[in-house]
Amino acid sequence: MNKVQITPNKETGALVTSYTNNPKFGYVLLTQKSTSFQAGWLREVVKRAILKGDVKALEGFVQDNPTLQLEGKLVVKEYVESDVPANLSSQFFDKTLSYEEQIKTYIKTAGEGGPALKSGDERILRFTVWDESGSDTDSKISHENVEEIKAFNAMKASSDVNLPG
Repeated sequence: MNKVQITPNKETGALVTSYTNNPKFGYVLLTQKSTSFQAGWLREVVKRAILKGDVKALEGFVQDNPTLQLEGKLVVKEYVESDVPANLSSQFFDKTLSYEEQIKTYIKTAGEGGPALKSGDERILRFTVWDESGSDTDSKISHENVEEIKAFNAMKASSDVNLPG
């Protein structure tokens, strides 16, 4: 498995990006590439996570890792909304926003613009965290709203059709 990489911001090229609304704080983007073999296909998987903190501490962290490579791995953790652990909620959610705004980037969906994936009647939330030890494993939840996804895909396919005329 490849090491976790500290990755430059695509827009600015900076390794540490400060928040515009509070420049004292910011984040570092972490990525990790791996391959998986699913249903007879070899696929490249790229996981991404952000490491948030005080900008000065983040800058020191980057300087302490001049190769931009970190030990450990990025791990996916999925939960239905009512089961999100308090430590993840406090780490990822911004309590100054409405609940829907807090969770919108963590809702697992059926592709870009697709419906939320659900287990029972609850949406599945997806988080990616850095496990420094490298011993943790992904924890994923299968969705159950298959008919809703099929209907969305059928509607999308029919709208993508180019009719002669």
